[in-house]
Amino acid sequence: MDVFFWFALVGFVAGWVTGKSMKCQSHSPWSDAAMGAVGGLLAGFPLRHLEANYNWGLLVAVLVATAGGVLVTWGVHRALEHFHHTAH
Repeated sequence: MDVFFWFALVGFVAGWVTGKSMKCQSHSPWSDAAMGAVGGLLAGFPLRHLEANYNWGLLVAVLVATAGGVLVTWGVHRALEHFHHTAH
């Protein structure tokens, strides 16, 4: 399978878990998971190119995709939380 599928899958799970841990009601678990998948892909894309030159391994790929998924989901939650507080 293509490595981008795995980046998206790991990010999907990471985004879902991040959304659950933040206990924010403004997003559905599906949108959190989708944000995580995007983050996993964005974080994994540069790694894909580095992997051709270096043998990073599966563990590093999973960690990078997880970090990307968490950061995107967390960042969107924080930005929207700030937006909602300033709008009222």
